[in-house]
Amino acid sequence: MTDAAQQLQDLVATPRILEIRGRKIELRPPRPFTDEFVKILRLLGPMVPTFSSESGEVDIGMLLTEHGERVRPLCALLAGVDEEWLTKLEFDEAVLLVKALIEENLDFFVNRMVPALGNAASGLTGKWSTMSQTIRTAATEPTAPVGPTPPSS
Repeated sequence: MTDAAQQLQDLVATPRILEIRGRKIELRPPRPFTDEFVKILRLLGPMVPTFSSESGEVDIGMLLTEHGERVRPLCALLAGVDEEWLTKLEFDEAVLLVKALIEENLDFFVNRMVPALGNAASGLTGKWSTMSQTIRTAATEPTAPVGPTPPSS
Protein backbone atom coordinates (compact mmCIF):
# COMPACT_ATOMS: atom_id res chain seq x y z
CA MET A 1 0.00 0.00 0.00
CA THR A 2 1.39 3.42 -0.92
CA ASP A 3 1.94 6.10 1.70
CA ALA A 4 -0.90 8.19 0.23
CA ALA A 5 -3.28 5.21 0.31
CA GLN A 6 -2.26 4.42 3.90
CA GLN A 7 -2.81 8.05 4.94
CA LEU A 8 -6.26 7.99 3.32
CA GLN A 9 -7.08 4.69 5.05
CA ASP A 10 -5.94 6.11 8.40
CA LEU A 11 -8.00 9.25 7.85
CA VAL A 12 -11.14 7.28 6.97
CA ALA A 13 -10.71 4.69 9.71
CA THR A 14 -9.81 7.11 12.51
CA PRO A 15 -12.77 8.88 14.06
CA ARG A 16 -12.40 12.51 14.98
CA ILE A 17 -12.25 13.09 18.73
CA LEU A 18 -13.66 16.21 20.39
CA GLU A 19 -12.91 16.83 24.05
CA ILE A 20 -15.37 18.86 26.10
CA ARG A 21 -15.15 19.09 29.90
CA GLY A 22 -12.62 16.29 29.99
CA ARG A 23 -14.91 13.93 28.07
CA LYS A 24 -13.66 12.52 24.78
CA ILE A 25 -16.46 12.40 22.22
CA GLU A 26 -15.96 10.22 19.16
CA LEU A 27 -17.43 11.92 16.10
CA ARG A 28 -18.54 9.51 13.41
CA PRO A 29 -21.63 8.91 11.29
CA PRO A 30 -24.28 6.70 12.85
CA ARG A 31 -24.48 3.01 11.99
CA PRO A 32 -27.57 1.98 10.01
CA PHE A 33 -29.88 -0.78 11.27
CA THR A 34 -29.62 0.35 14.87
CA ASP A 35 -32.36 1.71 17.10
CA GLU A 36 -30.31 4.89 17.45
CA PHE A 37 -30.24 5.37 13.67
CA VAL A 38 -34.03 5.22 13.47
CA LYS A 39 -34.33 7.72 16.34
CA ILE A 40 -31.80 10.01 14.63
CA LEU A 41 -33.79 9.99 11.38
CA ARG A 42 -37.04 10.78 13.21
CA LEU A 43 -35.44 13.67 15.08
CA LEU A 44 -33.67 14.98 11.99
CA GLY A 45 -36.67 14.93 9.63
CA PRO A 46 -38.30 18.25 10.63
CA MET A 47 -34.88 19.94 10.73
CA VAL A 48 -33.96 19.19 7.12
CA PRO A 49 -35.11 22.62 5.81
CA THR A 50 -32.66 24.24 8.25
CA PHE A 51 -29.83 22.43 6.45
CA SER A 52 -31.07 23.43 3.00
CA SER A 53 -30.20 27.11 2.92
CA GLU A 54 -29.27 28.79 -0.36
CA SER A 55 -25.82 29.66 0.96
CA GLY A 56 -25.09 26.06 1.90
CA GLU A 57 -24.32 27.21 5.45
CA VAL A 58 -26.10 25.82 8.49
CA ASP A 59 -27.50 28.48 10.81
CA ILE A 60 -26.76 26.96 14.21
CA GLY A 61 -28.62 29.77 15.99
CA MET A 62 -31.77 29.02 14.00
CA LEU A 63 -31.27 25.32 14.55
CA LEU A 64 -31.09 25.82 18.31
CA THR A 65 -33.97 28.29 18.55
CA GLU A 66 -36.39 26.60 16.14
CA HIS A 67 -35.55 22.97 16.87
CA GLY A 68 -34.01 23.05 20.34
CA GLU A 69 -36.27 20.28 21.64
CA ARG A 70 -34.91 17.99 18.91
CA VAL A 71 -31.29 19.15 18.94
CA ARG A 72 -30.48 17.91 22.46
CA PRO A 73 -31.64 14.27 21.98
CA LEU A 74 -30.12 14.27 18.48
CA CYS A 75 -26.76 15.45 19.82
CA ALA A 76 -26.92 12.90 22.63
CA LEU A 77 -27.45 10.08 20.12
CA LEU A 78 -24.81 11.29 17.64
CA ALA A 79 -22.22 12.00 20.36
CA GLY A 80 -22.94 8.90 22.44
CA VAL A 81 -23.60 10.91 25.60
CA ASP A 82 -26.64 11.20 27.81
CA GLU A 83 -28.90 14.23 27.62
CA GLU A 84 -28.29 15.09 31.28
CA TRP A 85 -24.60 15.67 30.52
CA LEU A 86 -25.56 17.99 27.67
CA THR A 87 -27.71 20.15 29.96
CA LYS A 88 -24.58 21.01 31.98
CA LEU A 89 -22.67 22.46 29.00
CA GLU A 90 -22.05 26.17 28.70
CA PHE A 91 -23.47 27.82 25.58
CA ASP A 92 -20.13 28.00 23.76
CA GLU A 93 -19.48 24.32 24.52
CA ALA A 94 -22.93 23.37 23.19
CA VAL A 95 -22.35 25.35 19.99
CA LEU A 96 -18.92 23.72 19.58
CA LEU A 97 -20.49 20.27 19.93
CA VAL A 98 -23.38 21.00 17.55
CA LYS A 99 -20.98 22.45 14.97
CA ALA A 100 -18.66 19.42 15.22
CA LEU A 101 -21.56 16.97 14.90
CA ILE A 102 -22.90 18.82 11.85
CA GLU A 103 -19.47 18.91 10.22
CA GLU A 104 -18.98 15.21 10.85
CA ASN A 105 -22.44 14.01 9.84
CA LEU A 106 -23.73 16.41 7.19
CA ASP A 107 -21.72 14.73 4.46
CA PHE A 108 -23.08 11.34 5.51
CA PHE A 109 -26.71 12.44 5.44
CA VAL A 110 -26.57 14.76 2.41
CA ASN A 111 -24.03 13.07 0.14
CA ARG A 112 -24.39 9.40 1.07
CA MET A 113 -27.72 8.56 2.67
CA VAL A 114 -30.11 10.79 0.69
CA PRO A 115 -28.72 9.80 -2.75
CA ALA A 116 -28.65 6.12 -1.77
CA LEU A 117 -32.26 6.23 -0.64
CA GLY A 118 -33.25 8.21 -3.74
CA ASN A 119 -31.55 5.72 -6.06
CA ALA A 120 -33.12 2.79 -4.27
CA ALA A 121 -36.57 4.40 -4.36
CA SER A 122 -36.38 5.26 -8.06
CA GLY A 123 -35.46 1.69 -8.94
CA LEU A 124 -38.32 0.37 -6.84
CA THR A 125 -40.75 2.91 -8.26
CA GLY A 126 -40.12 1.67 -11.81
CA LYS A 127 -40.55 -1.95 -10.78
CA TRP A 128 -43.65 -1.14 -8.73
CA SER A 129 -45.15 0.75 -11.67
CA THR A 130 -44.55 -2.21 -14.02
CA MET A 131 -45.94 -4.69 -11.50
CA SER A 132 -49.04 -2.64 -10.71
CA GLN A 133 -49.73 -2.14 -14.45
CA THR A 134 -49.47 -5.91 -14.96
CA ILE A 135 -51.88 -6.51 -12.07
CA ARG A 136 -54.36 -3.93 -13.42
CA THR A 137 -54.20 -5.47 -16.90
CA ALA A 138 -54.70 -8.98 -15.54
CA ALA A 139 -57.63 -7.82 -13.41
CA THR A 140 -59.46 -6.26 -16.37
CA GLU A 141 -58.91 -9.03 -18.92
CA PRO A 142 -61.45 -11.87 -19.08
CA THR A 143 -60.13 -14.96 -17.44
CA ALA A 144 -60.54 -18.55 -18.44
CA PRO A 145 -62.68 -20.67 -16.13
CA VAL A 146 -60.77 -22.47 -13.43
CA GLY A 147 -61.13 -26.25 -13.32
CA PRO A 148 -61.44 -28.96 -15.90
CA THR A 149 -62.27 -27.93 -19.42
CA PRO A 150 -65.78 -29.10 -20.39
CA PRO A 151 -65.90 -31.49 -23.34
CA SER A 152 -66.70 -29.84 -26.64
CA SER A 153 -69.71 -31.04 -28.61
